[in-house]
Amino acid sequence: MTNEIKISRIRHMIRLYWLCRYFDKLHGRRGGTIQYYEDNVDKNEFLNHVLNEKHLGEDVREIFKRWIYCLTSIWVLQGGKGMHRAQKRRRMIFDLVEDAKKREYLIESDTRSSNPKLRMDDRGRKFIKLLTFLSVMAKEYSDITSVLLTVLTSIGGTLLVVFFQRIIE
Repeated sequence: MTNEIKISRIRHMIRLYWLCRYFDKLHGRRGGTIQYYEDNVDKNEFLNHVLNEKHLGEDVREIFKRWIYCLTSIWVLQGGKGMHRAQKRRRMIFDLVEDAKKREYLIESDTRSSNPKLRMDDRGRKFIKLLTFLSVMAKEYSDITSVLLTVLTSIGGTLLVVFFQRIIE
């Protein structure tokens, strides 16, 4: 397997992680009071939230165009290439939602109606915890397990050396 494919698969898992985090945050924000807690979120509402508010999967050009617009209130025209990037981003997000449903991080209910609902159960909530995410990545991509272990060990060792005096005290 080439390095490019490995990096693409790792990027996919990181984007899946962020998709589940965005769902959890949106779900928590619109949950309401305890008495009126609703376990489901409209699928279309979630997709609009990810596409229009969170900018998941945006490339550097789109980020700079958005910053220019925020600073100057002048929108940079995109033309045909911008539309193509937007379509690719939209397909990527729909594919991520399907992958999350396949892995059962997000569960779709009421699929026969025109307005399906999504919910997250304990598997999805466990997945967005950092250590669980890293272990899922290590299990799925065993070829990068050593790299992840090296990075975590080096970060932990560096923090231990830097804060050794505070830990002892």
